[in-house]
Amino acid sequence: SVGELKALLATDQVFSFDDCAGLEFSEVFVWRPFTGAQFREADPHVEQDGKVLKRHQTRDHLCTAFNKVYTAFTRTTNTLIVLQ
Repeated sequence: SVGELKALLATDQVFSFDDCAGLEFSEVFVWRPFTGAQFREADPHVEQDGKVLKRHQTRDHLCTAFNKVYTAFTRTTNTLIVLQ
Protein backbone atom coordinates (compact mmCIF):
# COMPACT_ATOMS: atom_id res chain seq x y z
CA SER A 1 0.00 0.00 0.00
CA VAL A 2 0.99 3.63 -0.34
CA GLY A 3 1.18 4.02 3.44
CA GLU A 4 3.50 1.02 3.81
CA LEU A 5 5.79 2.28 1.07
CA LYS A 6 5.89 5.78 2.63
CA ALA A 7 6.98 4.21 5.92
CA LEU A 8 9.52 1.92 4.25
CA LEU A 9 11.12 4.77 2.30
CA ALA A 10 10.68 7.32 5.10
CA THR A 11 9.15 9.93 2.79
CA ASP A 12 5.81 11.50 2.03
CA GLN A 13 6.73 11.66 -1.67
CA VAL A 14 4.82 8.45 -2.44
CA PHE A 15 1.64 8.72 -4.51
CA SER A 16 -1.05 6.37 -5.74
CA PHE A 17 -1.91 6.32 -9.45
CA ASP A 18 -4.87 8.60 -8.77
CA ASP A 19 -2.86 11.00 -6.58
CA CYS A 20 -0.16 11.63 -9.20
CA ALA A 21 -2.49 12.74 -12.01
CA GLY A 22 -1.58 16.26 -13.11
CA LEU A 23 1.73 16.34 -11.24
CA GLU A 24 5.25 16.22 -12.71
CA PHE A 25 8.52 15.14 -11.15
CA SER A 26 12.11 15.04 -12.38
CA GLU A 27 12.50 11.45 -11.24
CA VAL A 28 9.70 8.90 -10.91
CA PHE A 29 10.02 5.45 -9.35
CA VAL A 30 7.02 3.21 -10.09
CA TRP A 31 6.79 0.23 -7.76
CA ARG A 32 4.96 -2.94 -8.84
CA PRO A 33 2.58 -1.26 -11.30
CA PHE A 34 1.27 -4.50 -12.81
CA THR A 35 0.39 -6.50 -9.71
CA GLY A 36 -3.31 -5.63 -9.38
CA ALA A 37 -6.17 -8.01 -10.07
CA GLN A 38 -6.94 -6.19 -13.32
CA PHE A 39 -3.59 -7.17 -14.78
CA ARG A 40 -3.99 -10.81 -13.76
CA GLU A 41 -7.35 -10.71 -15.53
CA ALA A 42 -5.85 -9.02 -18.60
CA ASP A 43 -3.02 -11.56 -18.97
CA PRO A 44 -4.98 -14.19 -20.96
CA HIS A 45 -6.29 -11.48 -23.30
CA VAL A 46 -2.87 -10.17 -24.32
CA GLU A 47 -1.54 -11.39 -27.65
CA GLN A 48 1.51 -13.64 -27.78
CA ASP A 49 3.83 -10.70 -28.54
CA GLY A 50 2.60 -8.91 -25.41
CA LYS A 51 1.81 -5.72 -27.29
CA VAL A 52 -1.83 -5.74 -28.36
CA LEU A 53 -4.98 -6.55 -26.39
CA LYS A 54 -7.41 -8.74 -28.28
CA ARG A 55 -10.33 -6.67 -29.42
CA HIS A 56 -13.00 -9.41 -29.35
CA GLN A 57 -14.62 -8.04 -26.21
CA THR A 58 -14.70 -4.65 -24.51
CA ARG A 59 -13.06 -4.57 -21.11
CA ASP A 60 -13.27 -0.93 -20.05
CA HIS A 61 -12.04 -1.63 -16.50
CA LEU A 62 -8.83 -3.09 -17.92
CA CYS A 63 -8.33 -0.01 -20.10
CA THR A 64 -8.75 2.13 -16.99
CA ALA A 65 -6.07 0.13 -15.15
CA PHE A 66 -3.60 0.45 -18.03
CA ASN A 67 -4.41 4.16 -18.35
CA LYS A 68 -3.49 4.69 -14.68
CA VAL A 69 -0.10 3.06 -15.25
CA TYR A 70 0.41 5.20 -18.35
CA THR A 71 -0.42 8.31 -16.30
CA ALA A 72 2.15 7.32 -13.65
CA PHE A 73 4.80 6.69 -16.33
CA THR A 74 4.24 10.08 -17.94
CA ARG A 75 4.67 12.07 -14.70
CA THR A 76 8.43 12.14 -15.15
CA THR A 77 10.40 14.87 -16.87
CA ASN A 78 13.80 13.19 -16.61
CA THR A 79 14.15 9.65 -15.20
CA LEU A 80 11.61 6.82 -14.95
CA ILE A 81 12.44 3.72 -12.90
CA VAL A 82 10.03 0.78 -12.84
CA LEU A 83 10.42 -2.08 -10.40
CA GLN A 84 7.99 -4.89 -11.02
